[in-house]
Amino acid sequence: MPDYPPARREDVIKTVGGVSYPDPYAWLHEDSEEALAYGWAQNAIAEQIAKNSPRYEAVKAEVLHWQENGSFLDAPRLKGGWWFWTDEGNERQRTIALVRNKDGGEPRIIADTISLAAGRTGGEESRLMYLDPSPQGRFAALFFADATLANGEWRVVETATGRLLPVALPAFALGNRPGWLPNESGFFVAARTPEGGNLLRFVPVTDEAEAFEDLAISDDLLPEHIPSFTPQVSPDGRRVVLSSEPHERIAMVLVDLVSRETRAFLPAGWPNECDGAWLDPETYVARITGDAPRGRVVAIPVATSQDAGSWRELVAEGEGAMRFAGLCAGRLVVADLVDTSVRFRTFDADGSNEREVPLEAMGSSPASEFQRTLRSTDALAIMHQTFFRSIATYVYDFDSGALSEFSPPKHRLNGIHVEQRFATSKDGTRIPYSIVRRDGPRQGPQPTWSTAMVVTISRWCRAFSATSFRSSRREASMSAPHCAAAVNMAVTGMKLANSRTSIRCSRICSRSRRI
Repeated sequence: MPDYPPARREDVIKTVGGVSYPDPYAWLHEDSEEALAYGWAQNAIAEQIAKNSPRYEAVKAEVLHWQENGSFLDAPRLKGGWWFWTDEGNERQRTIALVRNKDGGEPRIIADTISLAAGRTGGEESRLMYLDPSPQGRFAALFFADATLANGEWRVVETATGRLLPVALPAFALGNRPGWLPNESGFFVAARTPEGGNLLRFVPVTDEAEAFEDLAISDDLLPEHIPSFTPQVSPDGRRVVLSSEPHERIAMVLVDLVSRETRAFLPAGWPNECDGAWLDPETYVARITGDAPRGRVVAIPVATSQDAGSWRELVAEGEGAMRFAGLCAGRLVVADLVDTSVRFRTFDADGSNEREVPLEAMGSSPASEFQRTLRSTDALAIMHQTFFRSIATYVYDFDSGALSEFSPPKHRLNGIHVEQRFATSKDGTRIPYSIVRRDGPRQGPQPTWSTAMVVTISRWCRAFSATSFRSSRREASMSAPHCAAAVNMAVTGMKLANSRTSIRCSRICSRSRRI
C-alpha cells in the first residue's frame, strides 16, 4: 500500500440550508501551506500509481484519440448573411476564425492565431478567444489572448476580404464582449482607469466613426471589484446597458451616449441576476432571479427600469432552472436545466407561442453554459452533447420547428445505456443522477459511470467525458497527476465496451483519492 499522507480530523460542524453536518476535513478547504502540502503529497502518489500501470500510456493515447476538437466557448453566429465561428486548426494551439455564406459553400479562414502572434514573445501560447461580428457582418472583432487567456488585445478583420484592420487595443477580457454600434462604425469595450475603476471605451473602426471620449463609471454604479462588463448597445445606438461579467450577469448601468449621463439601471439594492438583450430602443428583455429563484423573463421599460412594478412578465418561473434568455430573429429564446438536462424553448416576443427545441436525448450545451447568455445573432445555433455523443452544432428553424446539422459530432458511442435516477438528500431535496453503462442485460460486474450534479459556474452535467479533459489540457493547467485522473475518468465513461481497461482505471482512480 502507498504511504498516504496523514489527514488529521477536526471537530467542525457546518450548517447549510438548515442542515448541520460534521466536516472533519474543513482545513483542506483552506489555502494554507498544510493543505497544499497534503494535496501535493496525494498528487505524487496518484502520479506514481498511474504511471506504474502497464496500461497507462495506452489509456492516455486512447483518451487523446477521443478528445473533442473545435471550440465549445461560442456557438456559430449569423450576421449579414455570414456565419461566424472559431475552430481549432491542425498546428498546436492554433485557433482559427471562419466565415461561411449562409446559403452554403466552403468555410473561409479570416484570421488565425499563428498570423496574429507573428513576432510576439510567447506567441506560441496565444489563443483566439472571442469572435464578435458587427451587426451586418461587415467586420469581426477578435480577442487575441496570451497564455493567461485573459490578457490580450482586440483586433478587427474585414469579413469580405479577410484584411486585418489597423486596430489593436490592449485589453483584459473575462467573458466580456464588445458592443457594436448599429452603423458598424465602431464598438464599445470595458476598460480601466489608471486608478482601477471601470471605464467605457469606444474603438473606432471606420473613418465615419464619431469620436467618443473615455467615460469613467463611478464606483457607486459599477464597483471596481466587478471583474468586467459587456456594453449592450440599443438598436438606435443612443444608449448602452453595462452588464457585469463573468459570473453574476447583472444589467447594472444605463449610459446615454448623447448626453454621457449614467444611472443605475435596476432598483436600489437589487441583489440578483438580471441579464438579457434589447427588444427595441425603449425595452430591455431579461432573465431575472430573486422573487423567482429558478428564473423568469420580464420586459423592462428602460425609462422606468428602476421601478420593478413597471416590469412585465413574459415567461413565468417553471420547473427548469433558467440559464439564459435572449432574443434572436424577433423570437425569445430561453435555455434552462430540467433535472440537470438542458432544454431550449422559443416564444414570440410577447411570451406567447411556446415551442420546445427537439434536441436528442438528455444532454448539455457547453456554449450556452459557458456564455450564460445569447449573443447577438440572426439565427439560432445550438451546441449540444450527450453521454454517448460529442458536441454537434444544430441550427433551429423557428417556422418549421426543425433542426438541421451545422457541424456533426466527432464521436458517437454505440451500445450505451443511459438511465436517470433520483436520490433524496437529508433535507428532502430531490437529486437527479445518471447511470451510464453498456447496453443489454447485465451479466456480472461491468464498468459503470455514475454522475450527479456538481455545482460550478458552468453546469456541464451531461457531458461527453473528453470535453472536460480537453478543456483542462488546452488551458495547460493539467499536471501529470491531473492527467492521470482525467485518463481514469474519461476511459471509465467513454470506453465502457472495453471492460478490462475501464475497470483497471476506475480502481487506480479510486485508490488515488483515498484519505
